[in-house]
Order: sequence, then C-alpha cells, then structure tokens
Amino acid sequence: QQQLQPQKDYGPMPKISPVILNQIQKQRSRLSMVVLGHVDAGKSTLMGQVLLQMGQVQKRMLAKFEKQSAEIGKASFALAWFMDEDESER
Repeated sequence: QQQLQPQKDYGPMPKISPVILNQIQKQRSRLSMVVLGHVDAGKSTLMGQVLLQMGQVQKRMLAKFEKQSAEIGKASFALAWFMDEDESER
C-alpha cells in the first residue's frame, strides 16, 4: 500500500514507527480515540495526519482539500478538513 505524501509541508510531525504501522495494518482492528485540547490547538490536524500516515486518505481528497484551503488562505487546514462532516464546520 502506497503512503501518500501531502503537497505542503505541515511542519515537523512525528512519524509512526514502521513496525507499529505494520502491526496495526495487519490487525485491522477498531481503534477509538479521544483527542482533547484548546480551540485551535491542532486536534483535527493531528487526526488528519494520523489518517494520512495510516493510508486512510484518498489522494484525490488530499489534493482537493489542499487546493480549497489554499484558495481561502488557510493552507494549513487541509489535513484538519478530513475530520469535518461537512463544509459548514470549516
């Protein structure tokens, strides 16, 4: 499975260990996570990065969100938009 790379540099993000990533992909188990933080602390961006690294992001959706976020001057929001249910949450 090919890992997608974002077109923009979203800054230093910790990478998931290849060993752990391989184990998770083999198991295909369900994982529930709770992410807490202050407003604009990067919670959605963090989870977008996790989805990207796990190979759960479609290349065309990443390109679409990068283009749309750049058009409105919020290029750093592209990864966060994977967590939005609809456009009204942006």
